[in-house]
Formats: sequence, structure tokens, C-alpha cells
Amino acid sequence: MCQRLRDLLFTNLYLLNQIHKGTYGTRNALVHSMRTVLIVPIIVPLTVACSRNIYTPPARPVMLTSPQTVDNGTTAVRASGSTSSELFGPSIYAGTIGIRHGLADDLELVADSSYAQIAERSAVGTNRAIGMARAGVKYRPHESPNLAVIAGTGGGYSPAAGAYGSADVGVIFGYENRYLVPFVSLGGYASVPLNPREVDVTREGDEDQFLDKPEKTVGATLGAGLRVPLAHKATSILVGLSHTTVWDNDSDNGFMSFAGAVETTF
Repeated sequence: MCQRLRDLLFTNLYLLNQIHKGTYGTRNALVHSMRTVLIVPIIVPLTVACSRNIYTPPARPVMLTSPQTVDNGTTAVRASGSTSSELFGPSIYAGTIGIRHGLADDLELVADSSYAQIAERSAVGTNRAIGMARAGVKYRPHESPNLAVIAGTGGGYSPAAGAYGSADVGVIFGYENRYLVPFVSLGGYASVPLNPREVDVTREGDEDQFLDKPEKTVGATLGAGLRVPLAHKATSILVGLSHTTVWDNDSDNGFMSFAGAVETTF
């Protein structure tokens, strides 16, 4: 896709040069110049969006939770899945198994284990898997039942890029009720590679080889979702959308994510 965009850009620049030299007639010049004027401003940002940069991820793929905490001594088990992608970039699919355990009526311990994989294959067969693990807490003030704060730490390992450590914080606002719970979340994370390795990210159709190495990365996420308590109240379904912006030492990018989960309380 990125190679085709670059080819289209160069073709239109060539036509513009020919028009300038007077090679084309008046009618052709008008047609091609209009085509170039319309296409070049669109193609340039799209070719820039075809990023090969490797960002160090957070310790879990997405943050999908309402302000609710489980009761003291109660445990909830969750299975979730998500997909994330950048514009004209590869998608990342992930699955997570997590537990929440109530340490008090307004404080819970959270643990997650995730597996993620980049959808697009590289030209050289680079391993696309990432394993993640995270532990953290969520606190909901007794006087503010529609607000919660979270914090956690963890890390992950990629056979291609190496291991990393990560920490995150966030705040969740919602409207807890028995029927349909809307919520929004704002979070941030910082991740540091522990033994970064250079990765070949060359894609099929590339004329040149592309190599990159993960760097220290920070990210900010804005999300929104719904929690649907089922009839017997012990089980809930959650769905959500989020946008994450990430920055490392020399670049930045944005990712859209969609996630869904089923959670049961014991």
C-alpha cells in the first residue's frame, strides 16, 4: 500500500515537471495539473503515515473498565479481545485474561495477562508476537461512586524486539446503574525497552530494507465504552473505543482501538 502511494506521488510530480517544460498540450496540461493539485496534498501525508517506527507498547493492550470495583473478598474473571491500528499501518490483534479481587469495598487488585500479534507479515518473516503481563490497583472513593483511579506496572516480551517494562495511570468517569453503564477514561503510560534489538520491518514490495529498534515510549489514551450488566448481575459485557497517541525519541503516531470483554463475578 505504502509503495503504491509513493509511486503515485512520483508519477504526478513527473507530470507536473512535463507540464512546466511545455511537453503537454493546453488541454492535457490543464487535466494533469488539476490532478496533481488535488492528489499531491493527499498523498504526501499518507506516505508519511506509512510509518516503520517500532513503539514500545504498554503492559496491556487497552484500558476497558467502568468505575465499579468488586466487593471486598469477591473475585471477577474477564476474557477480552481487541484490535488496534494506525492509518494505512498494520493492525494488532490481542487477547487478554484478567482477574479483579476486592481488597476492600472501594479498592481492588487487578492482574492481566495478554498475547498480541501484528497482523501484517514482514518480507523476511519477522516474529510478530508480543506477550504482556500487568498488575495494578483500582480505587473508587466511597463519596464518588462514579469516579475511579487506576495505576499499574508490568511489562512484556517480543521474540523480535526484546523485553520491556511499563507503568501506567488513569482516571475513569461513568454513571453506575443496574441497566447500562456509560464510561469515559483518560490514561497515560511510559514504557522502556530492557534489551532492545534491531528489527527488520521491511514489507512485501519494498525496494529498500527498513530496520528499527524500540525506544522509550510514552502514550496518552482517551476512551469511551459501555458496560451492560446481564439479568443475573454476576456477568457483564463491555465494549469500548479508544484513541492512543504515542511518542518516542524521534516520532509520534496515533492508534484507534476497539475492544470487547465478558466478565463474571464469583
